[in-house]
Order: sequence, then C-alpha cells, then structure tokens
Amino acid sequence: SLVIYLRVLRRQQGLMISGFLQTIAVAVLSDQSHVSVQAEIYRRRLENLIHLLGMAGIEATFPDGGFYLWVRAPSGDAWELARFLAEVAGIVVCPGELFGTGGSHYVRIAAVGTDEKLGLVKERLDLL
Repeated sequence: SLVIYLRVLRRQQGLMISGFLQTIAVAVLSDQSHVSVQAEIYRRRLENLIHLLGMAGIEATFPDGGFYLWVRAPSGDAWELARFLAEVAGIVVCPGELFGTGGSHYVRIAAVGTDEKLGLVKERLDLL
C-alpha cells in the first residue's frame, strides 16, 4: 500500500545516511595520505609564486597556513598591482579590499594554477 511505501521511503531519506554511503565515508576517511601529497603541491606552488613575483620586483612571503599569498602592492594600489599581474604575467588575483578594509593595499593570490601555467608566467616575466 501507499502508506508502507512512504514509510520505507521516509526511513531512507530523512533519518539517517544510507548504509552504503556510511561505508564509503569510512573508506575515504581512513586513508589521509592524499592530504600530505596535496600539501606538498601547494607548498611548491607557493614557493614558485614567491620566486616569480620576486622576478617582477614584488616582495611576497610564505604564508603561515593555507594556499593564498597576501602580497602588498608596492605602490599601495592593489588594483594597479592586480592589473599589472593580469596584463603582464597572466595571473588573475583578487584585490584585498574585497575581503575588507584591512586588505586594501594587498592582493590575494591563490596557488591553484598548475605547474605548467606557472611556467607560462615565468616565460612572460622573463621578457621584462
């Protein structure tokens, strides 16, 4: 009957995560080796970005955590730095003021570009 069908359906939808999803979650969460692999990738990208920015005369320091660089605009104008990085280096960054007034003289750079794309940035900056 319809009542039996709805009772079975409700049991699967609203009260708990289904058993097969719980089994998958246990398998996924029991192996965290991928975390250190990804952390190493981001560390390498951050170091590469810091080096590339240095090639353009822009100082950047390694972050305490995360995969973002907060880079102070040499002229104090984050929008000018964002424009320069986009036009010359091919890096799209976010002016820090979009995250609050404390970031107004900075740009935020996410280290999510592939190593190949960072190689293109290096080629562009070598032309300076």
